[in-house]
Amino acid sequence: MAIPARTLTASALALALGCQGSIGATAPEGPLGPGPRIEDPTLPPDLDACAEAAPVASSQPMRRLTQAQYRNVFADGLGLDALPSGVEDRLAAISEGRTGGFNSSDTPATEEDARGYLAMAERMAAEVVARVGSYVDCAIADGGCFASLLGAIAAPLLRRPLDAARSEELVALFEAFAESDGAEVAAETALTALFASPSVLYHTEPAADVDGAIARLDTYAFANRLAFFLWNSAPDSALLAAAEAGDLDEAEGVRRQVERMLEDSRARRQTENFYAQYLMLEREVEIAPVGETWDRLGRRLVAEAYNLAHRITHQSGTYRELLTANYTYGDEEIAEHYGAPPPNADGRIELAEDERSGLLTLPAVMAILDRGKPEIYRGELVRANFLCDAPGFPAEDIELDPNVDRLVTSPCQNCHLGLDPIGFGFAAFDDMGRYRADFAEGGEVLNGSGSLQDERTVGAFSTPRELGERLAESSDARSCFARQWFQYSLGRETTLSDGCSLASATSAFMEGDGDLRALFTAIATSDAFRSRDALDLSAPGETE
Repeated sequence: MAIPARTLTASALALALGCQGSIGATAPEGPLGPGPRIEDPTLPPDLDACAEAAPVASSQPMRRLTQAQYRNVFADGLGLDALPSGVEDRLAAISEGRTGGFNSSDTPATEEDARGYLAMAERMAAEVVARVGSYVDCAIADGGCFASLLGAIAAPLLRRPLDAARSEELVALFEAFAESDGAEVAAETALTALFASPSVLYHTEPAADVDGAIARLDTYAFANRLAFFLWNSAPDSALLAAAEAGDLDEAEGVRRQVERMLEDSRARRQTENFYAQYLMLEREVEIAPVGETWDRLGRRLVAEAYNLAHRITHQSGTYRELLTANYTYGDEEIAEHYGAPPPNADGRIELAEDERSGLLTLPAVMAILDRGKPEIYRGELVRANFLCDAPGFPAEDIELDPNVDRLVTSPCQNCHLGLDPIGFGFAAFDDMGRYRADFAEGGEVLNGSGSLQDERTVGAFSTPRELGERLAESSDARSCFARQWFQYSLGRETTLSDGCSLASATSAFMEGDGDLRALFTAIATSDAFRSRDALDLSAPGETE
């Protein structure tokens, strides 16, 4: 059913109100976490010094939901298995950037984004009205039915209770259109305005109280951070109830929720979203292998990578296991691809210990990073994502000659000496990630050795397995992994003031012998996760 043109004006206004001032813009720089500024956020300060320091808080950029978060929020909130037809195409066109190495939408919405959000809101509203019986036991034209519908669906999408004033506004909008256009059109009109509103599309984080420069998030904003961290979606009714009861005000209540949420099936979204970016699996769109074998098996290899990462992250749960596991899970075709015996009853496939080393050597990772110059991409994975030491990009005025020796030619060698020698260590893996024990390339037999030697010394390694073992024990690699999760949880890069919150989380991770649940809990209970700079509250929509 077509929505009247005047509805578009009302809905567009709702969205435009969220694009004024600093909403959608990067917030001012500010310190974060208890403790002084430090020279390098990758080198946390001493925890004893942190205990004595006055607390400070950091500015948090105003962010829109990412594409994945939008999809999850609406699917979960409206009880849909998939978004209605046409919404996915619109969603894929919404602008999205990267912050701290992970997908983020902290840039202003474009005019095309606004049109896309409005079109998606209209389509979602029509879907809800068409299946109104799934939410309430009444017909939309019945007196009071629209108010009941709001009561059923608004809170999951707003990620907090629907306040009386907003409910009255939406009901008034419904009633204004119902008289002239009918109840169904009126309901679609009001729901479109809700679905396209900043409170739904943005991570709004009101404060419960302000103490100087520190704004402590209100309980629902904190619940939102926790849900998007662990599920990449909105809080469920149990988490919202815990927030309302004040259970999230203390660390013990947060720990209980972390344990509960990590056992939920939605936690798989967290691992898939994190590892897609951490392992560069999302690059499949840019540089995926081509050919019959990848077309037939490629997506299943990517799924196998996510499955192993999820099982280790949420079951055995240690950093060492992530980097050294000599097993995976799959069916007989996956086992055959590895050249391994068939899987056992629970799908576990035992792999040759000298050939594989956990996430480092997953076939999907090796295959996706094989395009063009595999030693560059594979070396970049280790250098940038496992050691937080990303190389710089070539200057725009440098002419790139593919025929030069990158390791001896200046300025190419400035970056490539830190990449290629690592990547050469993975040379035994072909373009589908299969291991070749002996092979020749360019007339020279390569044995899979490599080196990682600089200020973050791991040293020379003879096999990827040896690299995995050394990284698993490396304090640099463990600190980097903690930092990656810290950035992922907050949707922004660490700052010079992250020091003490990051140090506390890293310490818990180290003391727990790389226990991933200990890391998640430490991040969720850190001061950084619970607060923001009070200056942020001057942004429109932040003081709701």
